[in-house]
Amino acid sequence: MATKILFHREVEKDLKKLPKNIRERFFKRVKSIGQNPLSGIPLKGEFEGSRKVRLGDYRIVYQFSAKKKLALVYRIESRQGVYKK
Repeated sequence: MATKILFHREVEKDLKKLPKNIRERFFKRVKSIGQNPLSGIPLKGEFEGSRKVRLGDYRIVYQFSAKKKLALVYRIESRQGVYKK
């Protein structure tokens, strides 16, 4: 059973700021998170419990619950800005 993917409302705002080609790649990458949610790199410090996947110069940040088989994508932004908000 594939993991269910949910998006935080901030992701919609983040996506509108991105170039079209990155938005298209984003949805393909999120699909791969649904197939293998543990593929993302675990984050440390303030973001402990979250994972990231690279999308060129952008990062997709999400949390995964194995118990609920659920991944919550809550950020997509450039590598420089993703951890600042």
